[in-house]
Amino acid sequence: MKKFALMILITFGFGQTFAQNLQMPDTLKATMKIMGDDMKKLIAQSNKAELNSESTATAEELVRLIENAKRFNPEVGDKAEYLKAMEKTKALATQLVDAFKENKNNQATDILKALSGSKREGHSNFKD
Repeated sequence: MKKFALMILITFGFGQTFAQNLQMPDTLKATMKIMGDDMKKLIAQSNKAELNSESTATAEELVRLIENAKRFNPEVGDKAEYLKAMEKTKALATQLVDAFKENKNNQATDILKALSGSKREGHSNFKD
């Protein structure tokens, strides 16, 4: 009985953690902050193949955050251009997921560089 109760508690605990991870920020600023934190984490561990499963999960979160960011209006600039830029960024992030899944860390590093460039360009074009 104790084992059963423990399993219920563990399952409930994991469910709560999983549900919390699914919540998306409700502002562009908060979304971009988490995206920046994810990018820092991915850059730091991109050459560590033993962390590829964790990097894959973080990159998948990045894809979801990019999709979330599309809900908001940019601080400056045209919304249609912003959405186009976010789609390009999402495509890169999706490639990043695949690179980590396939243990192609050199490719992941190149994609991260492209994502960093995309971030700079986006801030230049759409941030006040």
